[in-house]
Amino acid sequence: MAEELRNLIDRKYVSEVGKELKLLIPNVSIECFVQRTMISWSDLGLNQRVSALRRSMEFYLPDEYNEAREYILMLAPKLNSGYAAVFIPEYISRKGLDSPNEALEDLAYVTRFSTSEFAIRPFLEKYPEQSMQQMLAWTSDENEHVRRLASEGCRPRLPWGGSLKNFIQDPSPIFPILEKLKSDSSLYVRKSVANNLNDISKDHPGRVLEIAQKWAGHSKHTDWILKRGLRSLLKEGRPEALQLFGYGIGNQFELQNVSFSSSEIEWESHLFWEFEVKNPKTEQMKLRLEYKMHFKRKHGSNAKVFQIGEYELNPNESLQLQRKHSFKELSTRKHQPGVHKIELMVNGLARFEHSFTLKPMK
Repeated sequence: MAEELRNLIDRKYVSEVGKELKLLIPNVSIECFVQRTMISWSDLGLNQRVSALRRSMEFYLPDEYNEAREYILMLAPKLNSGYAAVFIPEYISRKGLDSPNEALEDLAYVTRFSTSEFAIRPFLEKYPEQSMQQMLAWTSDENEHVRRLASEGCRPRLPWGGSLKNFIQDPSPIFPILEKLKSDSSLYVRKSVANNLNDISKDHPGRVLEIAQKWAGHSKHTDWILKRGLRSLLKEGRPEALQLFGYGIGNQFELQNVSFSSSEIEWESHLFWEFEVKNPKTEQMKLRLEYKMHFKRKHGSNAKVFQIGEYELNPNESLQLQRKHSFKELSTRKHQPGVHKIELMVNGLARFEHSFTLKPMK
């Protein structure tokens, strides 16, 4: 994802920014703007390219934020280029930090054309009460991008956005915002609310479970948020989370005819397995199947849970399944040869395990 976004900020895009900026500030030299921005361009990562664009724009803007803001507010809708234009909210967060009233208003405006989720965080750290009060007000905005900013901007563990230590320690200020958005009509907003809950669950699972008990059944949108927001707790096999969605104890099911392809697999090949699950009870039961892969690492091992599926089995009904797991090398996933282990999980409970050896590369 980062590489795809990085490639969006190319010479053509930088030139387009320069052209639009020149329409607002006639003394801008498009050629100089491009040259200034693209120094050592091929070596710059995504965020470095964003910052390079921001610095080049800043060079042509007035030094005082309150004088410069009229230009960035005109520039943002002209670009309307999603993440590529995140250099504009970055400028606001750096130059407008001492003008919170104006800057927060500007962040809400430019997020419609890019995203201010990262730029809002310095304000949350420096002006937590004012910022959260403003974000609570944004939950009633007619624009879904602004409502999403209210939730996404205060996520305790926002990817690429760093951690908000105060909210990791105490997420209480976040809950009024999530409460207002728990039945939002926009899927874009609901995904953010769910991700915020999932962030909080990593440090305060009990608090999130309390909210889930309170919200459950409020609306179909709220139930969707809860299912996604409690995903980490479900993967951990938390009984309270599983019970909330109607999953009983995993040992109520019969796990039968488990078979794995081999105890040794070749480098970059697959592990295959098949198994059968039966509901021996006299009533229908919900079934959640996962597998936990314990990967060998250079120092020890680490485990990752993968979902197989969710089902409803009638009395005495059986389900036969075949699955495979790829050990192909990816940029985001590297493997170590040696002994690995897989566990088959039924409603959060490990019911079967199998050890196997991944052979080294030939």
